[in-house]
Amino acid sequence: MEIYKVEWQLQAKVDLINIRSYLVEQDALTTILKTITKKANDLFYFPARYRKIKSKSDLRLLVVKDYSVFYRIIEHKKLVQIMHVWHHSKDIRKLVY
Repeated sequence: MEIYKVEWQLQAKVDLINIRSYLVEQDALTTILKTITKKANDLFYFPARYRKIKSKSDLRLLVVKDYSVFYRIIEHKKLVQIMHVWHHSKDIRKLVY
């Protein structure tokens, strides 16, 4: 079993802060943030299980409730980089990678 390091990029951390400021109901906020964080951190094991968003892109998509977690795998470093966390209402075509 290969283990990967999961690394949150600055923009993904900013995305979580924005989610926190958007959600005003504390119970929902705690549940959603914990779920997103746990699912993303679980990518340490078999991160390729989720699909790429485009055939020529290295960006992958993990769906967590109403949010999309975008990440990439850097195989030679055994590293998963969490790039963005976006609500499904956002247009993913605006991602520039």
